[in-house]
Amino acid sequence: MSMVIEDQRNSLLQNIWEEHRVWVLTCAALLVSVVIWKVHGTETVFPKNWIEAFPFADKVNEFDKWIRPFIQPTTRAIGAGVTWFYESMVDWLTVTQWQIIFVILVLPAFAYGGLRLGLLAVFAVGSWLVLDMWDQAMETLSLMTISIAISVMIGVLLGIVASQSDRFEAIIKPILDTMQTLPAFIYLIPAFYLFGLGAPGAILATV
Repeated sequence: MSMVIEDQRNSLLQNIWEEHRVWVLTCAALLVSVVIWKVHGTETVFPKNWIEAFPFADKVNEFDKWIRPFIQPTTRAIGAGVTWFYESMVDWLTVTQWQIIFVILVLPAFAYGGLRLGLLAVFAVGSWLVLDMWDQAMETLSLMTISIAISVMIGVLLGIVASQSDRFEAIIKPILDTMQTLPAFIYLIPAFYLFGLGAPGAILATV
């Protein structure tokens, strides 16, 4: 009899938890917040004694000072190479007559997308001229072109390796799935830290 009552009680508790766990967790979070407010109600900044007890920032700064000489020469060299390609492409696009760039960008839209997409391309590219933003548009076009080229090269290389190794595929799949769900802004900080501000960081963050 006692076993039956115990099972019924456990089942009831489990049902209550499954149906109302959001409210239970919300109430628990509010309770913890009230307790913290009662203890540190007059403080408007992060408790200094907590920072002193867990000097996480100091450890991060020490790690940064230790690892910077090892990785930055390589990453900055890569950034310099990307910058050279970017600046060369921008120079070529800005020097080339706008009519040639216009035709190169618009014709594929007519050829592969039909009349509607072609007219949209004419309107979009034409707006760069009308709004006097041609040079800025060429910079953006260069950045995106280089980003796509690097992405394709890396993607093809990873795809070839993954097709030949089941273990590598099992490792790389969850990593790529996770990266795909993260917003692009997350990659800006490490990209700028490793490759510097400006075009190289933006291009490699886009990749």
